[in-house]
Amino acid sequence: MNIDDFKTGWQNAGNGSYSEKEIEMMTKITSHPTLKKIRVKMLAEAIMLTALLFGYYDGFDGINKPLYLNVLLVLSVCIYILNNVVGYIFIKTPATEFNIKLSLYKQVTTLKRVRLFSLFSSALYAVSLLAFFMNGIHFTGQKYLIMSLAILVYLVLFILSYLTWKRKIDHFSRLEEEF
Repeated sequence: MNIDDFKTGWQNAGNGSYSEKEIEMMTKITSHPTLKKIRVKMLAEAIMLTALLFGYYDGFDGINKPLYLNVLLVLSVCIYILNNVVGYIFIKTPATEFNIKLSLYKQVTTLKRVRLFSLFSSALYAVSLLAFFMNGIHFTGQKYLIMSLAILVYLVLFILSYLTWKRKIDHFSRLEEEF
């Protein structure tokens, strides 16, 4: 290729026109494959947690547990599922302002709110699950060890979740600073 070919290519660039429908399909976020994976994960979690709610009363002696623990467990599962739905909606509909700097600012602000709700719902779910299953147990050394390991696993998962959120927010904050 010589310089004339490049010049001709440059002058002809952008002459191909797309219809509004084609442009809309190219920019449509809802058809993204990552969203499909998130939807499948969210649906699987919702089904498993709903099955837990239907089976915990008989299967895990919910009838013998205090009412406040039953309410706390049901409430925490519902909040956890709601958190997944809110997160999905947020990802599906990002901030679209006229100014990209304003869009990034709104994205960071919304991410911080979603992070708080996500971490709160995860912690509430973990605490309610532990409280429900620990109620009425006569603790021995081995049971204390098992409980300590469960708490340690929850703490590690909570920290990993926090770090993931921090990484996402930092990424968008850096993008915002660049503009």
